[in-house]
Amino acid sequence: MEAAKSSTVYYPMIYTAGNTGARLGELRALKWTDIDFDNRRITITKSAYVDEEGKVQIKDLTKGEKDGTIVIGKKLMNVLNSHYTRYQEIKNRLGDSFNSNDLVFLNSNGDYTHPRELHRIYKRAIKQAGLKDSRFQTQGILTLPFCYTKKCTSQNCQ
Repeated sequence: MEAAKSSTVYYPMIYTAGNTGARLGELRALKWTDIDFDNRRITITKSAYVDEEGKVQIKDLTKGEKDGTIVIGKKLMNVLNSHYTRYQEIKNRLGDSFNSNDLVFLNSNGDYTHPRELHRIYKRAIKQAGLKDSRFQTQGILTLPFCYTKKCTSQNCQ
């Protein structure tokens, strides 16, 4: 995970993925209102994907009236708090030109992260860490070797 820290834009996203099992599209669509800082919970309600025309679309993931709620550990909460502080600093510095759509994870232009860019950063981090090559999952359970090399689960990988 240390290798991923070189990217202040993508490190929080990769760290969150490794500690929650959230899919790439779910993380790309995550908004600050989806994070309950007081109760340490993330609620997954949407997923972002790129359509045939190359435009980002948002898909509602709620089934009935149930959302996917994830309880998060203290270290992840600290990462997200630090990330929120940086987000606020950038938002204040850029003023009206800042277009974040209230996204938790955005690219350096303040827009949705592109899957290819995230895969590139992820692959570089895996290589720098000397870990077995793997794929950032877009469907199903996310399996990041950062966590598995320490034999930890979302509960004890704090």
